[in-house]
Amino acid sequence: MELTKKQSVQYTAKTLSGAEFTGVALREEVYDLIIDLDLYRRVLITPDNLDEFIYGTLIGSGIIKRHEDVISSRLCDANRFFIQLDPDLAVKVKNADGIKQYAQEMAVPNFSDIIPLKVTKHYPVMEIIDLAKRYESQIHFYAVNPHAEVVIHDCSGLYAIDKIIGGTPSDLIITNAHPSTEAIIRCYRGGISVAVFSGVPTSGAINFAQKTGVTLISKDLHGSYSIYADSRQQLVYR
Repeated sequence: MELTKKQSVQYTAKTLSGAEFTGVALREEVYDLIIDLDLYRRVLITPDNLDEFIYGTLIGSGIIKRHEDVISSRLCDANRFFIQLDPDLAVKVKNADGIKQYAQEMAVPNFSDIIPLKVTKHYPVMEIIDLAKRYESQIHFYAVNPHAEVVIHDCSGLYAIDKIIGGTPSDLIITNAHPSTEAIIRCYRGGISVAVFSGVPTSGAINFAQKTGVTLISKDLHGSYSIYADSRQQLVYR
C-alpha cells in the first residue's frame, strides 16, 4: 500500500555506492494532548486519522471507556489538541491530582477488575493466518481492521492500534506492532477479541491475553504463526 501525501515526506539519500536518489519516508509530527487545560502528554505521530487517534489512545490508556466520555476535541494551531472530558470523569481526574497522575493509575488494569471479553464471532484459524500474510510485506508499522478494510500506517505500532480502536469498531486486528503487554491492554480495552501480530510476544502479553480473553496469534521464534491464547475457544480449527 502506497503512502498518501499527508502520511509521507520526500527525502534525498545515497546508495552504498554513493549514487543519490529521492525516496519517501513516513511523516512524523509533534502533537500536544491537552485535557481540561492540563497537558497530558506530547506525542510523535503520523498526521492522519487524528480524531481516531485521540479517542483510541484515551481508550487504550484507560482514561476513557467510550467515545461519549469526551465532550469535545478540537485541533488548534501549533498542533495542540484541546480535549474536554465528561464532567463526572473530569471530577475523578481532578481528585487524582491531575491527568498525568490519573493516567498513571489507569495504565495497567488490576487483574481482579478484569471482565474477560465476550465471544461475538468464531474465526477459522487458517483464514486469519492467510489474511495476516497478505500484509507482511508492509515496511512501516501498520494495523488493519479487516472488516472495514481499513489499513493504518503510523510511525508507532501502538498508535496504529489506537487509530483502529478509535475508528470503526472491530473485534479483529492484524498488526506488526510489537506484541507487548501494552499492546494487548489496548486491544482488550478497545474490544478487540482476536489480535494477530507478526512478531514474537512477551511473557506479559501472553499472560494478559490469557486473563482478559484476548485471542493472541503471533509468530514464534521460528517465524511461524502460533496460538498463544484462546481461552474462550474463539478459533475454529478446520
